[in-house]
Amino acid sequence: MVNIIVEPIRVGKQTATGIKMEWPFGWFLIIIGNKAVLTCGAFDHETFKTFSIPMSRAVGTPKAPLKTFDDVLSAKITDVTPEAAELGIKIGIVGKEALEKCF
Repeated sequence: MVNIIVEPIRVGKQTATGIKMEWPFGWFLIIIGNKAVLTCGAFDHETFKTFSIPMSRAVGTPKAPLKTFDDVLSAKITDVTPEAAELGIKIGIVGKEALEKCF
């Protein structure tokens, strides 16, 4: 069975929408701001790039997976589309910093 959780993610005075999809094989996390999205490694960076969507991604490992929104917000960004880079999002910053630029 798939469990979908939607919750508000506060960033300063802004509120993003966090969506977590859980299923027996793992989970997917995406946080949606007004101008860009922040995802876990389960989302394909190249697809977002192909469609010119502002996206930044943080990737966990099998030993340290990103399971929660806080995990994504504290992880370092590993991929950024050109459109997200135009918003000031850079590889190496933490997810919270990237999300602040999604508004």
